[in-house]
This record gives sequence, C-alpha cells and structure tokens, in this order.
Amino acid sequence: MTDVVVACGADKAAADPLAASGLAGVYNAPILLVQTDPTRVVVPAATQAALAAIKTATGVKPQIHVVGGPASVTAGQLAVLKGYDKDGVVDRIGGADRYAVAAGVAARMRSVLGAAYPKTALFCNGHDAAFFWNALAAGPIAYTAHYPILLTTKSGVPAVTTAQKGYYTKRYLVGTPVDTYDALKSALPATRIGWKAADGSVYDRVLVARSVVETAAAADWIGYGDAYSLGDYGYANRLADSLVGGAFMGRRGGVLQFTYSATDLDQPRQVAIYGADHPVGWNEDFLVARRDMGLSPDAWILGGTTSIQPAVQTEITRLLGATP
Repeated sequence: MTDVVVACGADKAAADPLAASGLAGVYNAPILLVQTDPTRVVVPAATQAALAAIKTATGVKPQIHVVGGPASVTAGQLAVLKGYDKDGVVDRIGGADRYAVAAGVAARMRSVLGAAYPKTALFCNGHDAAFFWNALAAGPIAYTAHYPILLTTKSGVPAVTTAQKGYYTKRYLVGTPVDTYDALKSALPATRIGWKAADGSVYDRVLVARSVVETAAAADWIGYGDAYSLGDYGYANRLADSLVGGAFMGRRGGVLQFTYSATDLDQPRQVAIYGADHPVGWNEDFLVARRDMGLSPDAWILGGTTSIQPAVQTEITRLLGATP
C-alpha cells in the first residue's frame, strides 16, 4: 500500500468525499477521515496512527491524496498530514464546489489509468444530503470498476458535470425519480439504476443500494453475474462509515448495503406502497438466499455499536446460519 485518500468525515461536509471511492480504487488505497473544525487543527489520533502504521508495515511513507477543498480539509490539517506524506507535499483535489471536486476526481482517474480508463460513469444527486446514500452505495463499484461518480442536482446537471459527459459512452443515473427526476435522466441521457415505488413518491436508500448490487452483478462489473454469489457485502448506517466502508468493500470486490437504522436491519414495509417487485424482507431475503445456496457467510458490519447495534449483527449472523 503506497497511497492513501483522505477526506472529511463530518456529515456537514459529506458532499466533497462522495466521489472519493473512485480515486481510492485507481490508487488501490484506503480512505481515512479527518474532522472539520475551524477553531482548531483536527487530525484524529486514529487517522495519524493508521498513517504511521502504513510506514511501519511498508517501510515507506504513503502518498496522501486529499479530496475536498479547504472547507473540508483545512490548511492546518494539510500541514499535519504533510508529516506523514512520502514527499511532504500532500496532493489535494479541490474545486469551487462539490461538483467541481467530483469532476476533478474523474480527471485524476483518467490521468492515472490512461488508456485503461473506462467509458462508463455513474451520476448521483450531490445536492441533497438525504440522497447522498446513492453515491455511497455506488462507492464499491467506483472503486472496483473504476467508474467515476459525477454529481448532479435533483433536477439539473451543473456545467462542470456537463463538461465531463463526452468522456463516457455509457452513463448511469443512480437513484429514484424522487431524488433525480426523469427529466434529468433524459437530459444526460442515462440509464437509471434504481426503482420506483408503486405510488411514485417514496425514496428508500436500502432499495437503491440493492438495485446497485443487482445491476452491477448482472453487468459483470463485479462478482460472477449473480448478486447472490458475491463474496463479500457490508452493512452500514452512517454516512462516514459508508464512505470508508464503500472503499473497503470495493477493495474486497464486494458491495455495500444499508440497514434501516442502528437497531433495525429491515423495517416492515407495505407492498402496496413499494410494489410487488419489492416485497417486505429485502435484506433478510438477500441473506437467507445466500445461506440456502450454500454460500460462505462473508458479511461485514461497518461502524461501531452506536452505528449498528449488536442485535442487528446477531440477526445477520442468524439469517446467514453462522455461529455468532
């Protein structure tokens, strides 16, 4: 491991890191987090320890790549990170806004991969925090397949994102008609990865994440052509856990799913609202199907016990038929 991607882990600055998984993938790197506090320099002890451990394990300091401008990762934090960087010069990918940061990440991925850079891109709502989950669900795919994540609003494509469109012959819009309007899908144009509730008005991050998994598996972006046969899949419930966990799962060739809450793997839903194609027990169905197919129970809980409580971990273990 010779590279590390650093981003801000605060929810209020979560937009900048949405595209970070793709960058981590081309560098085969983990994502580490800092906190944003304008009153003091904050580089968490755990992050500093992880950077130091990389040098101990490899014998050299890593190259650090920061995703986000000074509002996400401050100049003071950059100064601290330089002490852990192999050249003492941290590489920052910033921009005027979140859309420019994502475009900058895509440009860097093109530069690193050269002729191997794919002609496929993933587009996600980067404007509304309630829908950031779509980009996070796509994170493992961005890591593994090297598909960049580019950002839109709910109803439009910013100019800096539009300028990127020409690099891609295949475009996928991750989300539902609630978080990214059908008019936006037509404007890109793009194929939607998502689902639509029977009444057309419900957003569900769990079902979007599941759609990402099924689409990626069917298209052979990951795995072996079947969502149930994937070797690894992780569960998260918080933005920061999902960000770093998405890169972790991508590195393992796995995927990311979400629980409904810290205490609930799969809350009951009404088929009348979600449609017959999306029955109650979405996560449970996925886990039980893997068990019944005799597949190894490689599930990961991403985050501490306040993010996903032990009872949910026990439930996942039970559904997989494994011993706690």
